[in-house]
Amino acid sequence: MIEYLNSNTLFNEIAMIRPELKGMILVVEGSDDEYTMDYHTGASVTVIGAHGGKREVLEASIKADQYAIPSAYFLVDSDYDDFVPTEVPYGTRVVTSDGHDFVMDLVLVDQSVMQRVLGAHLRTATAGTGVRISASELIQKGLALAFVVGVLRLLSVKHQWGLKLRDFPFGKLRSIEPRVDEIVRIALNNSPPITEDTIDLARILASALNDYRDQSTAIVGDHDYFSATAHVLKLAGLANVKGSTLATSFIAAVHCRAIGRTGWYSDLSSRSKEESGESCFACPCEESA
Repeated sequence: MIEYLNSNTLFNEIAMIRPELKGMILVVEGSDDEYTMDYHTGASVTVIGAHGGKREVLEASIKADQYAIPSAYFLVDSDYDDFVPTEVPYGTRVVTSDGHDFVMDLVLVDQSVMQRVLGAHLRTATAGTGVRISASELIQKGLALAFVVGVLRLLSVKHQWGLKLRDFPFGKLRSIEPRVDEIVRIALNNSPPITEDTIDLARILASALNDYRDQSTAIVGDHDYFSATAHVLKLAGLANVKGSTLATSFIAAVHCRAIGRTGWYSDLSSRSKEESGESCFACPCEESA
């Protein structure tokens, strides 16, 4: 039935429940966002997770403006909107992630959370292997590897190459710091032929890595990051864990301090206070801090 859900369905749900609620409605892109926000928002806030991703949320935000639905906000990932024109306009009540996406904001804003996650997965591994590598170093190696794939992903979108980079197979890489041409070869093998067969993707990617070297937070996505980090752990002989498992562990470990340091926290908090007199956030772990 999910395939029949769209922005009209999402907007109708918002419009239907709005008269019954006194608090704010917060619409997010997916289940990860919904789980995290539902735990860290107040009891009066209704969190709705969209099934159709970002486009569905943005289209619903436009309808919410058209029908003047009060106290409904829409939190979406920035993705590559800072680099490539968006296909769907933003409504006035849309709040975006600070970097590439909502989850990566939380990874980067307080790295102690990811350090704790890695520590839990490595608690027995390091003793047996004799490998001495810090959680901070593992985080950086995962980011560096994910950055290369992220830049290739951005270039594919920007130049409409049509590369199939969803669930990039990091496990096929032979090292933690692979050559650019190896990453390109794997991407091409998983994709339909590029019409512009004369272009040198490896050369373009190598140049772009230098151009975007200071913008990793806007380019690295959470799926790439967790998969890349899992690959780093495996090649280092530390753990054989899936990227999805690391992601789940991280989402469960996120605390209010990390959320409170993000720009979208400040934006949503100030907007909700202005409209209703209280912040939409009411983190339970603040009580035990």
